[in-house]
Amino acid sequence: MSQGERRGGDADVQEVRSSHVHEDAEEKMADCGWLDRWARQHVEEVSTTKAFSSSRMSLTIKLDQIVKSILGMNARVEIFGSACCGLATKGSDVDLTISICGERLSKEVQSDILKRLSKAFRFQHGMNSFALLGARIPIIKLKDPATGVSADISIQNDMPVFRSQLLLQYTRIDQRFQQLVLLIKDWSLTRDINKAPHGYLNSFGYTMLVLFYMQNTSPPILPHLQDEVIALRGEALRRARQLGQPETASLPVHPQGTVDGIEIHHHIHDRLHGWGSDNTSSLGDLLHGFFRFYANDIDMRQVVMCVRSAECPARQDLPPPANQETYLWLRDPIDPTNNVARGVHAAAAERIVAELRRGFEILELG
Repeated sequence: MSQGERRGGDADVQEVRSSHVHEDAEEKMADCGWLDRWARQHVEEVSTTKAFSSSRMSLTIKLDQIVKSILGMNARVEIFGSACCGLATKGSDVDLTISICGERLSKEVQSDILKRLSKAFRFQHGMNSFALLGARIPIIKLKDPATGVSADISIQNDMPVFRSQLLLQYTRIDQRFQQLVLLIKDWSLTRDINKAPHGYLNSFGYTMLVLFYMQNTSPPILPHLQDEVIALRGEALRRARQLGQPETASLPVHPQGTVDGIEIHHHIHDRLHGWGSDNTSSLGDLLHGFFRFYANDIDMRQVVMCVRSAECPARQDLPPPANQETYLWLRDPIDPTNNVARGVHAAAAERIVAELRRGFEILELG
């Protein structure tokens, strides 16, 4: 981005008021349509191109064929992460996992398979490939010279697949979610606070922050897809009335799947598209509102941020050890016992909060 695009070089120029902004601020920002125009333009700049998306899909198909030739037809390569739900930025890697029908494989067997596949990718198919077997989740790091696409390949890594399927539903309910995630991810990368190995949040964590915010605007833009019943509103309600359908949506009878003993239940987007349309905030409005929400409206170090339901308990209300030695608490949308931000250390948490406040202050100055 140029300095003009960032209003003097500030990478946080990604937000405008939401419904949380007071009337005096609304008047101040009334003539700031430039921010919304900038936000929409920048989404286009950071979004993955159709050509690159096609290359990623071509690589995924190619790898699936190779894996089947080595492991058999009961194996398949699945795509997950930002690339499968429209949240990938330009040039980002693709996350893949190898699913094998049947019983769970031991860690030793998984490592042996990854080593075999890595050698096959490298020596038989001319790809740059090496296995990282000592990682918390062992993977193959791969780059395909033919497509220019890089990939991280795990095995039987099912939880993020279900997370990605859930996020896909949110992106289809309201396009502003996808757009705001792309902007916040780019901001976090530019400000150097998107690096989980160094104790910060990763891109999934920032996606959860955007989701939590958009569930708490007034009126809300996104529902809680794991609620038993969702009352329709906005375009979704008007469409239901026109079709003579119920004015509520209920969870599907059958779960989407099971992982680590957890049954996955969530709504799908079909009856919920446009649910938050009564909130007419522009992308620029939401950008500013995101920073205001985390800089002023809540202290993210003191609450449990939960996208599964409307609850937002205080940290001190959690039973030990959940309320200890964690500097941010961002509840996993699939596994409520897991803290997505468990690896964030004290200095990183303070830096994230400081950067959010910095971004808000810059926007307040206009």
